[in-house]
Amino acid sequence: KDLIEKGFGGTIDVTSGSSGSTFFFEIPYEIRSEMEMNETQRPVRRSHIGETRIQTALSDDSEPESPPKLPNVQQTIAVDVVIVDDSALNRNMLGKIVGMFGLSYRTFENGREAVDQLTGVGDEFLKCRIVLMDKEMPVMDGFAATEALRESQTFRGHIVGVTGNVMESQIREFMSHGVEEVLAKPVKKADIENVLVRYGLLTDSAIP
Repeated sequence: KDLIEKGFGGTIDVTSGSSGSTFFFEIPYEIRSEMEMNETQRPVRRSHIGETRIQTALSDDSEPESPPKLPNVQQTIAVDVVIVDDSALNRNMLGKIVGMFGLSYRTFENGREAVDQLTGVGDEFLKCRIVLMDKEMPVMDGFAATEALRESQTFRGHIVGVTGNVMESQIREFMSHGVEEVLAKPVKKADIENVLVRYGLLTDSAIP
């Protein structure tokens, strides 16, 4: 604006509409013919108004485009053992036993949480070798969680039931839903050790 008004002695104005804004300005300037320049060597000042219109590319109320959102990248995490139990005491106890053998583990308080992570629902896909599955839990119990994992196209681990209901009929029922064996609560270190050896996470020489 200062360049037009002060530098050239002109004026500038703007009009706005739905399609955008139009800026226009007026600048006085001189026209000299070649003959006049040759004869007088002095410019003859004439008043002439020139108008230039500039159409803005965006309307006044338009907003800059936001950058495209990047797709979520799923993170794959591998652990040795997943512990699923609604009792924090049992989760801690089983985790300590597994940790004593130098193995990694992850715990969940219900079957729904475990199934979502072990089948890759969401931003994280959890892979494991063995699942220690409690039977009675809120949200999703051990029966439903085991069936969901067996029906999944992504889960390839072993599932071991862990329950206080250890009558022969109860064990058979748990196994009918897809667990490979059942451990009785309270679980002992030797029970976990045998499972880890049986499914290849430990060798006899590696037992502390």
